[in-house]
Amino acid sequence: MPDIFSNYKVQTIKPFKVIISNGLNRYELKGTPEYKIGDYIAVSEIIPFETQTQYQKSKRVYGESKTENTHLVKRNFSIKRLFWEKLSKYKELYNFFDKEVDTIFSVLSLQLVGLMKLVRLLSKKFVYESIHKYIEIFLCFLYGYIFGWGFGVMRILLRVLLKDRQKFIPVLLIIYPYSFYDISFNLVFLPYIIKHFSPIFCDVNERVLRMFFLLRLLGKIHILEMIFYPLLGYYAGMILLSSFFLQFKSASFLLNIGMSILSVNRLLIVGAPALIWIIIYVTKDIKKQIINFSLMLLFICYFPYTRINMINVYQGDATLISLGFNSLNILVDTGRKSAYPTLKKSLYKEGVKKLDYLVITHDDLDHSENKEQLIKDFNVKYVIERKDEMIPFMTQLLSEVTYEDANENSLILLFKEKNLSFLITGDAGVDQEKELVRENPNLDINILKLGHHGSKTSTSEMLIENIKPKLALISSDPRIYNHPHPEVMKRLQRYRIPSMQTSIEGDIRILILPFLNIVVSEAGGFGIMK
Repeated sequence: MPDIFSNYKVQTIKPFKVIISNGLNRYELKGTPEYKIGDYIAVSEIIPFETQTQYQKSKRVYGESKTENTHLVKRNFSIKRLFWEKLSKYKELYNFFDKEVDTIFSVLSLQLVGLMKLVRLLSKKFVYESIHKYIEIFLCFLYGYIFGWGFGVMRILLRVLLKDRQKFIPVLLIIYPYSFYDISFNLVFLPYIIKHFSPIFCDVNERVLRMFFLLRLLGKIHILEMIFYPLLGYYAGMILLSSFFLQFKSASFLLNIGMSILSVNRLLIVGAPALIWIIIYVTKDIKKQIINFSLMLLFICYFPYTRINMINVYQGDATLISLGFNSLNILVDTGRKSAYPTLKKSLYKEGVKKLDYLVITHDDLDHSENKEQLIKDFNVKYVIERKDEMIPFMTQLLSEVTYEDANENSLILLFKEKNLSFLITGDAGVDQEKELVRENPNLDINILKLGHHGSKTSTSEMLIENIKPKLALISSDPRIYNHPHPEVMKRLQRYRIPSMQTSIEGDIRILILPFLNIVVSEAGGFGIMK
């Protein structure tokens, strides 16, 4: 019988997980428990993370547990709980405060910054300047109590207390050693650090550089955000001030007006520039910096070469195929709903804000759950779900054969471009692989996306021996079903086929260039395929 550890407090409730804390330590609680913010619970088992994601490091999340390993110790009524219960009735407003990496407001903590600016503006005629510092400290503590003492709150509080960036940046790094993993740190401080790193960068415009990193990290920026950035803080501050006074209807009204303006798709710029573009800022002329920035935007929005991106949607599938200059964008499968923020950001980073084709290999939720949301957000032109439907630049194999089982009846897709061939088999099993080889005896595949996330029900030795792929790609989360299966990995090793897993590499990207193909990953992997 494991020991029972009490005094874990429910800190944050999200759609698919709960964050609990014990002192400074934070843990993820999987499932959908009937707990409320502030409740104290007992936990019978905590499993430490063997390796932590960048998000977990930046948020100081050290392990996880499951709902069945917990029970309620004490209900704890608080002002914070009352605030969030009332806020939860306003979905858009709730998301505005709860989302961490989706909008410029959250990543730059513009809600708190704007509130402080707004209070200073409204009270400067009535309050001495020396008092403003204490008002701002109080607002930081109030915000931290309601929304949690995250990195953004501590950053702003240290700025108020220490003023000088040269003082509070080192202090911040001591408190949060993994600050460089946090998007807000990179957006707020990296331009300052680069500007003061060398005399070469002394004339770099921090605002332009911040826009560069915003694109690099989020994959999107809105033209109106660039133009009206100085006013966005006041706007966010008004929403927060209204919410603090429990005027959620007014706050929601303000939010909806602003978001409707800032969501005009035609003014949205998407794409993630490579770090090499940083050299465009080594100039003393601000006009040249802006011109170079505009040229960079043109390049990333209309990338000239075809690429394949297997997006890390954890235990699920999502593969993007984009032809040169984004002339045609095809997304194969969608992943689960819990992975949608990641999927959406990855599409933006690839310069995609409109999908020409959305292909669903079969109806399992880990392949199709985000279909409706993608249709809404990315103006999907065609949805392909049947074997008899045509897809440009792709060939459906076994299109005339129908199976009763949904997995076995997965669409099997072959994409060819220049000297590269890429095979997607969905969750098709060994029987379908035998039929595939029988009907296509001369099938030559460069890259194989392992069927059924690397399960032993797919990727048979017969298939590997016949198609002889040069690279195997695996989209899975080993923590759920232990995919890829050890037998499959041994099979790949026996045939000396290198593999890459999204659970290790993150997004995996193949660039199809005129004379060679380049494989790069989010984790820094790099390879050349001739």
